[in-house]
Amino acid sequence: MNSFLLSSNIDVQSTNEALVAFILSFGVVFMLIAVIFAIISFVAGFKIFQKSGIAGWKIFIPFYNSYLQYQLVFGEGWLFLLNFLPIVGYIIPFVLEFKLAKVFNKGTGFAIASLFISPINRLIIAFGESKYIGPLQQQY
Repeated sequence: MNSFLLSSNIDVQSTNEALVAFILSFGVVFMLIAVIFAIISFVAGFKIFQKSGIAGWKIFIPFYNSYLQYQLVFGEGWLFLLNFLPIVGYIIPFVLEFKLAKVFNKGTGFAIASLFISPINRLIIAFGESKYIGPLQQQY
């Protein structure tokens, strides 16, 4: 068996170089997609803030933009702190997306779709004809 390994024409170094090149190119493509996604998200957030009467540049300030999004949707900005709680932190972003569609006067079907394809729905809200109607009051 050793004679087979010694006599084979497989160059281990070139195989490793090809693998490294593949991994690096995959990483570069993944990073480009992530950057494009981030830019699209910021543009959508910028427009959503402008539609709701907030200066669009505030979307670029970490944590403060979350505070403002929760203020737009729930009427209480401090609720963004719920993201840091175990279990609740996984649920509250879905509630935010659902209610974001509602405060821009979108239907229940659109709001449910926001749970699954929120970046696309945020673009629709940002560049569509929807108007901000303010946070919905809880009915008990």
